[in-house]
Amino acid sequence: MRKTHSCGSILYTVYNNKIYVVLGQEHDDWFPFKGKCEKGETYEQAAVREIEEETCKLIKLSPNDVKLECEFSTSRKHYHIGLNFVPYTFIGEFYEMRKNTNEKKCLEKTNIKMFDLEKLNQFLFHDVTLIPLKFYYPFLKKLQNKIDNILSSELPVKRKEKTNTANLRDIRTSNGSSLELINI
Repeated sequence: MRKTHSCGSILYTVYNNKIYVVLGQEHDDWFPFKGKCEKGETYEQAAVREIEEETCKLIKLSPNDVKLECEFSTSRKHYHIGLNFVPYTFIGEFYEMRKNTNEKKCLEKTNIKMFDLEKLNQFLFHDVTLIPLKFYYPFLKKLQNKIDNILSSELPVKRKEKTNTANLRDIRTSNGSSLELINI
């Protein structure tokens, strides 16, 4: 029996300066946004199509946006899974769009959820999700550390000195008109 190829991505977002992994629910498990590669498609094209279908056409990528770096096989399929950023507003838009559609492809994911990167170990995931999560976790952790470092760094800030208005005769705006200085 020839194995089929399933292509897609784990999505991630940043909300309140924290990284979240976004997964879709099928039955009782959480999965990447992925599906079967159709005849004549490249793996990247299949991933783009599946992501678009399973996100109610809210996430539109090009094949160049998808790097399917995590590849593995199970007894039934070969998987090619990437990692792609989405804006956090996508979650609300997904539920709104899903509520207003009967399109079968859009209804494949019964639910979507943001999983806190730091709390992923509290959940049990199917191997199809766990393998790419483990693969991409170091990158996501490094990205979270960069965000944390930026937020915690103390930038040297000088206190702005008061301007002596007596030395200013005229202030001009970008269009050349004068502004009047008012002493309070």
